[in-house]
Amino acid sequence: MSADTNFTNKKPDLGVERIQGKGSAASNLNIVVEEFFRPKGVLTDNKEHTAIILEANLNSKETNKRNYHVYVPMVHQAIGMPMSLLSKTSPFTPTEAEDAYKVEVLTNFNDGTSYMASDVPEALNRGQMVKIVYSDVVGGIPSKGRIKKKLEGKIDPNTAFQLFDSTDNVESNIPPEATKNYSSSNRKSTSKIVPSPIKMKPSVVAKRNKKLAQTQKAPCREIYQNKTYLSFHNNYSGDIRIFVSECPDFKTFRERTQQIIQNTSGPGKAINLLNKNGLGAEFKKIMLDNFVGGPYMYQGKAEFTGWTAYKNWSAMKNAEYLEGTTSSGRKKRAAFGGKSYAEYWKSQGKLIQTPNGPRLDGAFDCLALPPYLCLKCGFLLNVMERNLLKTNSNYPDWYRSSQSFPINIEQWAATPGMQGRYLNPGGHNFTSAGDGAKLITSGKYKGFYKVNYFNASGHFAKNQYRRGSSAAYFKYNGERSAKNIVRYKGVGKTRPVELLLPWAMAYADYTGDFDKNA
Repeated sequence: MSADTNFTNKKPDLGVERIQGKGSAASNLNIVVEEFFRPKGVLTDNKEHTAIILEANLNSKETNKRNYHVYVPMVHQAIGMPMSLLSKTSPFTPTEAEDAYKVEVLTNFNDGTSYMASDVPEALNRGQMVKIVYSDVVGGIPSKGRIKKKLEGKIDPNTAFQLFDSTDNVESNIPPEATKNYSSSNRKSTSKIVPSPIKMKPSVVAKRNKKLAQTQKAPCREIYQNKTYLSFHNNYSGDIRIFVSECPDFKTFRERTQQIIQNTSGPGKAINLLNKNGLGAEFKKIMLDNFVGGPYMYQGKAEFTGWTAYKNWSAMKNAEYLEGTTSSGRKKRAAFGGKSYAEYWKSQGKLIQTPNGPRLDGAFDCLALPPYLCLKCGFLLNVMERNLLKTNSNYPDWYRSSQSFPINIEQWAATPGMQGRYLNPGGHNFTSAGDGAKLITSGKYKGFYKVNYFNASGHFAKNQYRRGSSAAYFKYNGERSAKNIVRYKGVGKTRPVELLLPWAMAYADYTGDFDKNA
């Protein structure tokens, strides 16, 4: 997630509108919601939240059974609720559903926001409502949560589906028959969601579709079938590639790529890891043409900004809240010549009024560049981890890269479009410019590598290509390894980071199966 989550201010903790009269499950849940789920303040100010137990510890290398994977509606509202996979609407057999569910939990609910220890003495079962407290909130991103209290409420899979999926479908005016379940994706019909006029023109989409149909298919490429979710999350109605990892060619590719990474990991050996078919150069051009100087918006991916980002015009509310009437607000407005966030971007022609509310043209958040680059080049950032083409169960349309090769500083710096993010706690993301790394041999940055990057830092700063004096500085904290990288955060201060080459990017370049000049 990116830095600002204030958009959730005054929303119900469940993050969706509550609809009465939908049956006994919903009615019972509404009672629980009203009693236990109160409107909360912004994440920065509120560290206590209601959560739902997904599963006891699924991490095979960890034996502590008092750790749990949890769904926190305030934090995870843009991610699908995985318990819906187990509902009566699921196309799976019970065994298949359990398998897919656990894959989903491990994929998307295994980080600092969703995996935590319990202080409750008894075991907690799936669907149990609990009270959690995050000990850290850095840049609006919570981490180091603990389960503090067991609540009375409990949610079953059918209720989870009704609450977290069908409600959004009603609000989005999606025909119920088209969206019985987010996993039911064996359809080619386009979603009827019309989230924004700021999207690819139909003529461009048609050209992309035609081009895709005429390209030579990579051995492990499929066309993503869940058009409703593609439109909902990525504001796109055309055909798009998805790569499948449970495929012989993909396994061969992973072995070869891992060998290349190993062979180029030594000092002075780093290469552009996306240079076999020129994907890295394509990424660099796209970043320079579309990212630099634009507005920040939480969950923004320019023309691929999903409808959820505009729900209740969250970014605008957040921006107006931030500027306030305080001295801090005046300082923030000074960045835009004394204008508010809204006033400035309206003056630049970026803030557009539509029948569906205001929309921002060309807006990004810190997480957005890697998925945006992939979407521009005709494929999804995440791959299918299993061959579940009828289900798309692991949300490959979501924009966290959950399948990646860890790479070292020099490799990351040499390869445009690579994803970087803070660890322990997690939070801000940043994207490599591909300009290479320079080892600093003197001064306060001695021992650090200077690396140019692209960065979206918040509402009151334009999205930037950071280089020169504003570049980032990384070093190996001990052994020269992708697992031991820290970023400079001030004299004597560092933050651990993760530098990644997403599988989908690497496979697209490996095969040449992507759109150029998208």
